[in-house]
Amino acid sequence: MSATPANAAPRGLMERLRTMDRRWLFLFMGLAIVLPIFFPIGLPALPGDATVDTYDAVANIKDGSRVFMSIDFDPASRPELEPFAKSVLVQLKRKRCKIVIVSLWEYAPPLINGYVRSILQAPLNPGGPPDDPLNKIYERKTDFIFLGFKSGKQAVINTLGQSLPTAYPTTQEGEPVGTIPIMEGIRSVQDFKDSGILILISAGFPGAKEYVELLSRYELPIVVSTTAVSRTDLQPFYSSGQLKGLVAGMQGAAEYEQLVNPPGEQLGKKGLDVLNIGTLVIILAIVLGNLIYLAERRQQKRAASGGGAS
Repeated sequence: MSATPANAAPRGLMERLRTMDRRWLFLFMGLAIVLPIFFPIGLPALPGDATVDTYDAVANIKDGSRVFMSIDFDPASRPELEPFAKSVLVQLKRKRCKIVIVSLWEYAPPLINGYVRSILQAPLNPGGPPDDPLNKIYERKTDFIFLGFKSGKQAVINTLGQSLPTAYPTTQEGEPVGTIPIMEGIRSVQDFKDSGILILISAGFPGAKEYVELLSRYELPIVVSTTAVSRTDLQPFYSSGQLKGLVAGMQGAAEYEQLVNPPGEQLGKKGLDVLNIGTLVIILAIVLGNLIYLAERRQQKRAASGGGAS
């Protein structure tokens, strides 16, 4: 074992931090991501105007209205969009709305079927009063219908604006759309204009942007939930009034979840804790790195000044 030389100067704090194994930083970041998932802090999220407008647009539709939903995301974007999807389904169930669901993304149907089973076809407040709408078991074809995935991208959206039965002649089970009670009187998405709303949950292309571009001429009431990176594409539509509301990213989903306060697990709050604490670790690492850099520069200047004097 090698002994430390007797004349070796003790290492200062900044020196120890400068030579610290970077794997410690990876560990801190990992803990900042993992721990809030299992031990959520529940940091508050102050809802922004766009999120509140979305909530109000859904809250103000008539009870029992028919609502059109297009759910277009995959497992990769699920953490950002699932909290909103679950929250808005709970909100619609409280209002006893009848829901028509479609999808333009091939990986979305398994996720949608999961939401149907866990929210629409399950009692959400078992200990509550019998007439609590959250305990209603939604009947397929009467209270909701999922028409399935349809390829075709913009062509499907354009057809939905003109003839929904042409875009979706049958359900994913092969049943003719015209024989389904919930679809009675529905010729196109224009028929959701007066008493309902269009809710678009979109991770990208094809999705909300294409819906707005192709259907805006019908002046339909539309709200959108999208990923944070897609907000810049959709913000102009919200600012111009073509969208009644816009929920963006994990932050927006957590805000909406807070407004709805759905029973059960609060995925948005957990995700927001991860984002906030992870960002805090990054900021602290940047500040610490700059302090070490400034301390080293100061030390070098002192050494250079002392060398010049001798």
